[in-house]
Amino acid sequence: MGYIYHERQLGGLCGVHCLNNLLQGPAFGPGDLAEIGVHLDQQERALVRSQSSQSQGGVGLEGQPYNVDSSADGGNFSIQVLTVALERYHLELVPSRHPDVKEKMQDPASATQAFLCQYHDHWFAIRKVLDGWWNLNSTRKRPAQVGPFYLAAWLAQLQAEGYTIFLVLGSFPEPTQPSTDDQHGMENFHAVADLLEKAKSSGGNPVMNEPDSDEEGLADFVELSEPILETHSRVSLADACASMREMGFEKPQIDIALQLGAHDGEVASQFLAIMHPVENPEVGTNPEVWAREMQACILGLDMVNASMDIVVQGLLRIGTLLSYPQALMRRAFEDPNLKFDLQMMHNFLKSVLEHHAKAWDVQVAAAGRHAADLVSLAALRQRGEAVDEEDPEVVIRL
Repeated sequence: MGYIYHERQLGGLCGVHCLNNLLQGPAFGPGDLAEIGVHLDQQERALVRSQSSQSQGGVGLEGQPYNVDSSADGGNFSIQVLTVALERYHLELVPSRHPDVKEKMQDPASATQAFLCQYHDHWFAIRKVLDGWWNLNSTRKRPAQVGPFYLAAWLAQLQAEGYTIFLVLGSFPEPTQPSTDDQHGMENFHAVADLLEKAKSSGGNPVMNEPDSDEEGLADFVELSEPILETHSRVSLADACASMREMGFEKPQIDIALQLGAHDGEVASQFLAIMHPVENPEVGTNPEVWAREMQACILGLDMVNASMDIVVQGLLRIGTLLSYPQALMRRAFEDPNLKFDLQMMHNFLKSVLEHHAKAWDVQVAAAGRHAADLVSLAALRQRGEAVDEEDPEVVIRL
């Protein structure tokens, strides 16, 4: 039977847990990384003193420890510490945005065997073990299966949320096997068979909270051609929405996905995971680019016999574009050269729905009407009009 090694969060030691989960065994303790951090801090202070001495006539600067938080429950280690630690195993960290791996990242599953993810002071690992990908975040109760469909979408969403993603390159050591002689250490080993059984309730969603019960949950993956899937989910809608927010999705995206999934949170999260990302980086800063994307998105729905794949992606894209800052939309409206009016887009979208929605699946049509309501609400904000969020004529109804 195969096992996945997974340490849970203790204090601020996510760096230690991240490396051990990555290496699939208790390779490092807090003292090991602290020693590396202290050594790096000493080197950096010595360099600062040397440079200061040359430029300021002998005045030294001590500075504060940078590579490790030495407080009582600390251990928030820097990227330099983790890099040095992994070098002991002949493993290299490469940023996912580095030109050398840009082409590889088009298919993350074949680019490497593992990723490290960092946001502020938190680190966690994603790794392929025993022919499957796993979310090894130490804040979780247990490892979570990353469905083959989810990996690329999840990494893209993490980056959009502000995470820095590193590819881990090199040959990994063999995973540690559990020993019945170490009962305390056994709590960090999880049988793959048990994890896969629990993962049936998440459908491979890497951040979905899985029930402790071994009863069968959602096992089938939602295909775009079957947007309405009857499930026996035991994950509450509130928990599902929390997981979608954890993945970095915004309310307009989640609302449209819930309509597509007939208010089933698990199905909605799967729709979000297959959503095509907005590739142009200027769309979030340039009002002209944003307006052009929105217009193309809505006009693209005006097709006879459009496949449900195209329609679903278009509706999800509307939710994404409406998730950008209101200031950006206001600039698009106030720019005399653009004068991009979301109310006009709302009117056109309503016309599209009148002509084509009858040919769409029921939930897709419902999502289309919901998207139109969202555009209308955004149009009010774009014009600077007061919006009563409690008004049932304005609030989007789920």
